[in-house]
Amino acid sequence: MDEELQRAAHPIKTNQDLWEFEVKSHDLFWPRYIKTAQIRGQTRFLGSEYDSLGAVDTSDPAVSKRQVLVCHDMMGNYREDRKYGTSTKWDDYRFYHWSGVNYFCYFSHFYVTIPPATWINAAHQHGVSVLGTFLTENRDGAKRLREVLEDSETVDKTVDSLVKMCEHFCFEGYLINIECPVEPEKVQTLLYFVRSLTEKIHRNIHKGVVFWYDATDENGKLDWKNELNEHNRCFFNSCDGILINYNWRDEHLENTKNQCNDNPVKVFMGLDVFGRGQLGEMKTAETMSRVVPYNYSVNIFAPGWTYESNGSEFNIDLNAKQGSDKLNYLFMKRNDKFWSLLWEHMPTIAYKKLPFYTDFCVGSGKFSFFMTIKDDRKFFDLSKQSLQPSVPLYGRARYHFEDAVDGGSCLQILQSRKGFRLFATEFQVEKTLVLGFASKGKTAPPQLDCLLEIEGIDSTGICEIVCGNYPAYKAKKGVIFMPRIRSNNTYKITKFLNELDQSVQLPYTLLNGWIVQYFIVSFDQPVMVRDIGIFWRADEEEMYNDNYLGAIYFHAGHLPVEGIDEIHIQDYLVN
Repeated sequence: MDEELQRAAHPIKTNQDLWEFEVKSHDLFWPRYIKTAQIRGQTRFLGSEYDSLGAVDTSDPAVSKRQVLVCHDMMGNYREDRKYGTSTKWDDYRFYHWSGVNYFCYFSHFYVTIPPATWINAAHQHGVSVLGTFLTENRDGAKRLREVLEDSETVDKTVDSLVKMCEHFCFEGYLINIECPVEPEKVQTLLYFVRSLTEKIHRNIHKGVVFWYDATDENGKLDWKNELNEHNRCFFNSCDGILINYNWRDEHLENTKNQCNDNPVKVFMGLDVFGRGQLGEMKTAETMSRVVPYNYSVNIFAPGWTYESNGSEFNIDLNAKQGSDKLNYLFMKRNDKFWSLLWEHMPTIAYKKLPFYTDFCVGSGKFSFFMTIKDDRKFFDLSKQSLQPSVPLYGRARYHFEDAVDGGSCLQILQSRKGFRLFATEFQVEKTLVLGFASKGKTAPPQLDCLLEIEGIDSTGICEIVCGNYPAYKAKKGVIFMPRIRSNNTYKITKFLNELDQSVQLPYTLLNGWIVQYFIVSFDQPVMVRDIGIFWRADEEEMYNDNYLGAIYFHAGHLPVEGIDEIHIQDYLVN
């Protein structure tokens, strides 16, 4: 079988296919194509100041952090995104606000949905767990479910096949969606199915998870409760959480409070972005704000509205194979605005793994770039998505597809004279840090500074390090201005770093006007880097938008490189 076809995603449509599961890619070692889920730092709730450097967690540390599940149901799914690295529809839907998400469900109305590899890779790159779906609806779905619930043997056979697919395709679990009546005498068998799948997923899959969608009750009746109550609690107690239908009202929030065993984060209240049952679209945040006081988690259903809505509103063919500048621009603008309105109520989960590197590729490109060299090939491949900013950048920066260091995009900086957060981080530095970034602008080097918010390891003090084109080291209590290291030393450092981790490729020099700057700082005590931001030092007469950020690299550790003068900082923290 053609390798390209083997790597494309396909759903399971019948029980025969499920029970006789032999993957079409049997001659491929699938984990070779799937990224391992990365470790993540702690969750912060930053409120309306989410983009401000140094903004602190506003949540109660004694209360469990509410979570977010994104359920991606768009135009039936299995579109161009089903392919592995061969699509040229560069303007297709992309999700890139991963730092606010705990779980990502790839949803379709097929029987068993297996998430495409590229979606799994984009999620895993950011430490997000991925779910497929087990769905029965209408007459055909009811027939398949009856076959599964025939007896314990057919249940076990089904569970084993579902777990096998998780193991092979490297995703973490399922959303169980039973939207058809169940014979009352078979409800106990259905509960056995839910418990058994949950137990075996936990046993066999790292960070495995199973969620139940509120549709069928304890009598087998198809009846959406819109709350957690005595009629669906048996399913809630049999798995990792319940997704409440999106037609809830405020009284349902109150009723649920008495049923969730003091564990509200296991209850995911549905928010439909299309506005079915609630305020949606650009008013989705208003609906979410009603959930927050109860500390329930949320299920954001169909965020692809930010893409789909452009079709009818602007008369654009969303299925055009090659993509267009117009659709890409409209989608990115609407998408960034949507998530910026929501983020006041969203978690922000810090990056933790080192070394850290991003080139700001969102997984698509009007052109393909390699080390700033431009190729006319268009691409859509979410496996190529780089680490994305931790918070929405609407009005402060935007993705730019006409130029890049690597991949298909860079960041165009819009906001000047005020720094803003790019990444929430949890980078522990025992002694020495190395920061590198690539930028481009009208001046050389551009007047862009990279900002590091530093905290004592025991949280006793803070400091801001400003890394930019400064002639010399300068410090005052709480703020340090760092000059870049001399160009003749940059080569030695990048050579060592690339030997340390060959996946990190920010060289000491680039072409086409891109400037690379490196900075080295050592400390007299262990510190934590809590934020990475950007600051554009624009003069009044320099209000142009030709400043671009192409890549950031961060490393912590000893640098055994001779002839490099590290700047050693002492007594820098302020309370």
